[in-house]
Amino acid sequence: MKLCDRVKKFSDENRLFDRVKNIIVGVSGGVDSMSLLHILKCLSTVYGFILHVAHLNHLLRGELANRDENLVEQFCKDNNIDFHVRRINIREFAEKEDLSLEMAGRKARYNFFHEISLKLPNSVIATGHTLDDHIETVLLRFFKGTGIEGLRGIPIKEGNIIRPIRFVRKYELYRYARENKIPFNEDHTNYLEIYQRNIIRHVIIPRIIKDLNPNVVTSINNVSQIADEFCDYVNNTIDVNRIGDLIASRKMDSVEVNIKTFKNLHPFLGKIVLRRILLEFGLNASKISFDKINKTYNLIVNDNVGKRLDIGEGIRIYIDRERFCIKKQKIDSWECIAISVNSTVENEYFIFKSELINKNSIKFERENLNVEFIDYDKVIGDLKLRKWKRGDKIKPLGMNGHKKVSDIYVDKKVPFWKKDMIPLLVDSKNIIWVCGLVLSEDYKIDDKTKNVLKVEYYEK
Repeated sequence: MKLCDRVKKFSDENRLFDRVKNIIVGVSGGVDSMSLLHILKCLSTVYGFILHVAHLNHLLRGELANRDENLVEQFCKDNNIDFHVRRINIREFAEKEDLSLEMAGRKARYNFFHEISLKLPNSVIATGHTLDDHIETVLLRFFKGTGIEGLRGIPIKEGNIIRPIRFVRKYELYRYARENKIPFNEDHTNYLEIYQRNIIRHVIIPRIIKDLNPNVVTSINNVSQIADEFCDYVNNTIDVNRIGDLIASRKMDSVEVNIKTFKNLHPFLGKIVLRRILLEFGLNASKISFDKINKTYNLIVNDNVGKRLDIGEGIRIYIDRERFCIKKQKIDSWECIAISVNSTVENEYFIFKSELINKNSIKFERENLNVEFIDYDKVIGDLKLRKWKRGDKIKPLGMNGHKKVSDIYVDKKVPFWKKDMIPLLVDSKNIIWVCGLVLSEDYKIDDKTKNVLKVEYYEK
């Protein structure tokens, strides 16, 4: 069977072209992407989709990079294919994004591809990854200590990204290009053994084929397929939100998990829960290593109360007695806020309202600790909201003596990661209200009260 027919069969089996009107083909000028472009051009008459080529010039190899750009552009002109090009200094981009050159190049390319895709209806992005690329990726991850997810390798379909030649061996593309007189350029860096992938490609795999298993590519591909099917089943079967009372609280920037329920899960399931939540928070899958998940899991189940763990990309895990919290860190922009009467204050953590009201309009709600009423005439100086400090004390309603705010947090089971988010309402001398928790005895309403300040606090 001809290669074009095999690609058609593979694409139909994996439904790569379903309802597709536009395909953005990422083309570097190498044999893989140039062959893919030629194959898709042949198949476009069958499926009726329109091709658009995207080429990113990394500005890393001087004239060689310009040579690649010119080759791709000329091929598109000769074949009446829409051509898009972007030039970007990848070294500067990598430094700015704090990425390796390889990861920076990948991010810049896909950003470019997606920008074009957004402008075209019913579009997908096609890349020229081969079976060799897939096998190398699996081995590279295996040697670095991946979990089952990592053994899936390069997916055939990922969102609106498709890889129609992921089943094709690289040597087949050289033959196809030669037979069809397809121009392409060789990147000499693909042969330098200073790169990890090249060591796997040119040293490890050939040695395994020679001395251990001539069918190693098929064997690794089979293992990868098993891992892919297993992970697909698990991801579609396990719903984190339906595991009893596992999820105690979920917000835009945080998830709180009941430790007791988490501990009762099988370790395998517990680690899946961790990984799933981290992915939901936008952590790059490549950053969620097997070791990182194992370390985090063990810290949680072994009662490391008060422990904080930075996962990366602004995500931190806090472990308390009853819950652990996975939280996306915000830029902490508040320390002290001046409060005016009859006003509303809002920041990333809370909403605070104050209003002078008639004493006769007071309606006490015993269960609602988010609303309190203060004798305004007892306030000394200006009102402010501030964070708690070690040694802070308040005289709780109904008590004669003072109590440390830190002890109130313990009594009320406030997780330690929330302490800086809960404001204290203070005047120039005292703490009036630990918002949402405890009001001061010194500021309560009594028979002599004339002016009442209603205060409300709502956690975001």
